[in-house]
Amino acid sequence: QLYERLAQLTQAHCESHPDEPHWLPTVVFDVDKSGDSKLIASVCRHAKQLTHDKGLCHAIVVLSSSFAVAELPDDPGRQEFLRVGSFSCEEASAVLDATLATLPKEVASDAAVAA
Repeated sequence: QLYERLAQLTQAHCESHPDEPHWLPTVVFDVDKSGDSKLIASVCRHAKQLTHDKGLCHAIVVLSSSFAVAELPDDPGRQEFLRVGSFSCEEASAVLDATLATLPKEVASDAAVAA
């Protein structure tokens, strides 16, 4: 269902913005647990499937603990690390906007994806 929703979102955006034919939505995975290597591996596997295997979106994995980085699978060709430390929400958004990606104004919530 998520694959279909991302494909529909991309198609709708590209139809209404013909000057952006290669646009893709950005999915943000926010992992707030440290020490759960199975969860982190699962998130990374899903991010890879959505971005690389299916080409449906861009993905950002946010880890709330610096220790969680050690639990990431080794994939330097597709990973870009950005340590944000103890930024406020506004500071973190500014860093993401400036150096990593421009997030769409409406990022799909769990409720929106389930709809």
